[in-house]
Amino acid sequence: MPAVAEISRQFSSRIDQLRGCCNRVDELRVEKQMGLRECELLYESTFLAAQGYFEAVLGELLEECVCGRFRGTTGRYRLIAPKSRVHFRGVLTQRRKYVDYMPYKSLVDTSKMYLHEGRPFSEVPIAQREMLAHAMKIRNAIAHRSSYAVKVFRKDVPGVGQLPANRRTPGVLLKRVYRRGPDERYLDLYFDSYEFVVKFLVHRWTGRRP
Repeated sequence: MPAVAEISRQFSSRIDQLRGCCNRVDELRVEKQMGLRECELLYESTFLAAQGYFEAVLGELLEECVCGRFRGTTGRYRLIAPKSRVHFRGVLTQRRKYVDYMPYKSLVDTSKMYLHEGRPFSEVPIAQREMLAHAMKIRNAIAHRSSYAVKVFRKDVPGVGQLPANRRTPGVLLKRVYRRGPDERYLDLYFDSYEFVVKFLVHRWTGRRP
């Protein structure tokens, strides 16, 4: 199994754990063992965790595409041949403590320096990139709580306008069911997007379904 596929598998497993956490939170809410605001805060915390894992996985996939044994499918190849992973990380970080891979355009711009035309990262569909952009606005509203971040969240993120005027917060949105039969929460919508992007990148690089 190519290493990128194992990265994808581990990420999906972690996302499943986070989904299960929110499912359990919902059960506790129904059983009246947890308050509504506590439930919403846990949804926000879970979303932040998923966003953090997702960004870390993007970095892992970039490193594996550049440094791993698998050399990519037709039209997807490396522009450099690092001496080692440690050497590549030094080039990538350029003495910075870490590299920002979100917003997603940042990752695409970075990948173009090391991979032909930034592929497979530059090939992620526009619809998914828009989902990731919305996810960043939710993340900013949770993490920063600034009036500007909250204003952008309320103005730009789909679904917020359907919430009561005094309940337009990330936790309320993430917990909201947007589709019935089976019920799908906005949290699931974004988690599905994260998983789609990771699997898409693996498929494009290896030619195999993860």
